[in-house]
Amino acid sequence: MLDDLGIGFASICFLFGTVLLFVAVSQPSRDQTLTVVGGAFLLSLGVVAVWRVLANKLKWWRDYKKYRERID
Repeated sequence: MLDDLGIGFASICFLFGTVLLFVAVSQPSRDQTLTVVGGAFLLSLGVVAVWRVLANKLKWWRDYKKYRERID
């Protein structure tokens, strides 16, 4: 359940971060620096969320394989 929420959260962060970076680069303005920093922050938050979810899935998969080997 939490892994599904993590993937959704990471997808939203990726999307908003990408949009903010694209807007900041394509339309120079006074707020360009803040937009770039905000986009980079959301993009990196999405990467960290995906990394944690995948690490959790990998740990679960390894434990599951150990359990299945012990039963067989």
